[in-house]
Amino acid sequence: MRSLRLSASLAIIMVLCIAIPRGSREASPACQKIANYDFKNTTINVPEYGPIKLTDGKGGTPRIVLDGKDLGSDWEITIEQDLTLNPEPGITLRLLNVNADHLLGTGAWGYALMYGCEEGHVRRVFETVGHLYGIELTKVNERTFTVGFNVYLKNDPLCCSSWEGTDTYAWSPEDGVFKKIKTAKCPRRNN
Repeated sequence: MRSLRLSASLAIIMVLCIAIPRGSREASPACQKIANYDFKNTTINVPEYGPIKLTDGKGGTPRIVLDGKDLGSDWEITIEQDLTLNPEPGITLRLLNVNADHLLGTGAWGYALMYGCEEGHVRRVFETVGHLYGIELTKVNERTFTVGFNVYLKNDPLCCSSWEGTDTYAWSPEDGVFKKIKTAKCPRRNN
């Protein structure tokens, strides 16, 4: 009886190891060169929204039907920016600014998602948390980029943050990844 339980436990563990992808990387299509990959016409997994099929850089969450009335998609997902970085010879990465706009409500969220080709497949290798009302990416050089975002103070209306922030990321050759090296926040310059 004990060996039967042990065999069943091992079988379950083996199934789980096969069924659950390693790490937090999403299942991905094949690629040879990430610089040539067509992100505007593919399906990407957007944090908090799941897989989104994009056409010409736009897609949406599943349509909502309530009492027989088609309300449309709740969230529109758009690629706002697409930057290519070459932090080392032979390493090319794509950094996307993905915006989620709430069509049936208020608000929008911005995400920085970075992809590379690993073992012949597109793999997400980096992501930031969502930032309210979007982000702005800036490529400083091949080994450094920034993510600009809104900083809301307690009494700020949702339309208008009074501060802005910038996270700076730099390539770590020792670890082979981009790491946050600095966060700066200051009053918005255009207020």
